[in-house]
Amino acid sequence: RRMGYSPLIEGARWRICECYVAMSPKYYLDQISSEKAIEKIQEFLEDYPFSEKKEFANNIVQAMRNKLGKKEYETGILYIKLGAYDSAILAFEQMLKNYYDTEFVPQAHLGIIRSYSGMKNINKVEEYYQSYKHIFPEDISQKSNKIISELKKRMSKKD
Repeated sequence: RRMGYSPLIEGARWRICECYVAMSPKYYLDQISSEKAIEKIQEFLEDYPFSEKKEFANNIVQAMRNKLGKKEYETGILYIKLGAYDSAILAFEQMLKNYYDTEFVPQAHLGIIRSYSGMKNINKVEEYYQSYKHIFPEDISQKSNKIISELKKRMSKKD
């Protein structure tokens, strides 16, 4: 950043971004490098808003955010498998709050519905579904309805 007048500085700064992206590990490992890559790319875009690499850089940021979102989503899935439904809901809500623009948003909503179902709380399942069904893709709506109907069957057999 100190040698802003050099014609080579933009390329060098981009190479730094590429290095951080290359250091970004698979989603299930610690994501400090992914977060640092996003930070460096955003700095690059602030300093060079008209760079020819702008679209590519934005795509990389989105890919990194998807990776971070997947990590949060998989944490919620792990909690469901462990039967820790309250923790699963918190993990999914955290994912929705931090990574609202990722491809895992519909699945996180479904994870919350599954968690409430695991808690056998039909009221919460239906309330959550009604609150968010307008944003669900068709497949998530179908899966949600199936979860609701299965939970109702289980609850009626108990009575």
